Amino acid sequence: MAAAYYQNSNVHIDGRVVGINEYITSHLGLSHIDNYFNSGVLVLDIERIRILGLMDQLISEIGKKPYWLVDQDILNIVFEGKVRFIDSRWNFLIDNNGIYHLLPPELYASYLESSLAPNVVHFVGSAKPWLNPKVDQAYHYWRYAAKTPLYEKLLRDIRERHPSTLNSQKREMHPGLRSIRSSAQIIGYMLFPIGKRRRQKRKAILKFVRERRF
Repeated sequence: MAAAYYQNSNVHIDGRVVGINEYITSHLGLSHIDNYFNSGVLVLDIERIRILGLMDQLISEIGKKPYWLVDQDILNIVFEGKVRFIDSRWNFLIDNNGIYHLLPPELYASYLESSLAPNVVHFVGSAKPWLNPKVDQAYHYWRYAAKTPLYEKLLRDIRERHPSTLNSQKREMHPGLRSIRSSAQIIGYMLFPIGKRRRQKRKAILKFVRERRF
C-alpha cells in the first residue's frame, strides 16, 4: 500500500526530477517497488537487528547519498528482504491524494476493508485532522482530543482556520448564533460517529440555530 500511496510522486534528487519507480529501484537500489514500506508503524526485532549487525549498516547509509524521506528510505535499503508486512489496518494510510481507486482491484478492496475498522490511522502527508476536520477518519483523532485539556482550544483554532466553510450562510446571523452554529458544525464533523446521544445533541443545536436567526 505504501508504494501505491507514493505512485504519483516525483522526487527532486541530484538536481533532477525522477518518478517514484526510478527513485526506489535505481536510486535506493530496491529490487522492486512493491518492497518499499511506509515506516509509520513498525515492530522491530531488536535482537535480530543486533545479531545481523544492521545498526551499523543503518548508520553507514546516512551519508552515502541524498534521500527524499531520509529515515524511511534508509530503513527500506537495509531491511529489504527482511520484512514481514502486517495487515494495513495497523498502519492505515488515508487516501490523501485521492488515488487509491486507481489501485489494482485486490489492493483497493483491501484498502476499503481496512477503512471500516482501522487499528492505527496514519494521517500521512499534509492532511491533518487538527488542520481540517473533513479529513478522512478525522473523528478518530477528535475522539481522543475531546478527552484532553486542549480540546476547546483546538475547536477555536479550527473555527478560525475555516470561517468560510463553517459560516457559509447567505443571510447574516447574529454573531452569537454564528458562533454557536460554527461550533455545532465542528462538533458534527468530528464527533458525529461516536454515538446516538451525541448525534441527538448535535441535531438539537443545529435545529435551534436554523430556526432562530435575527
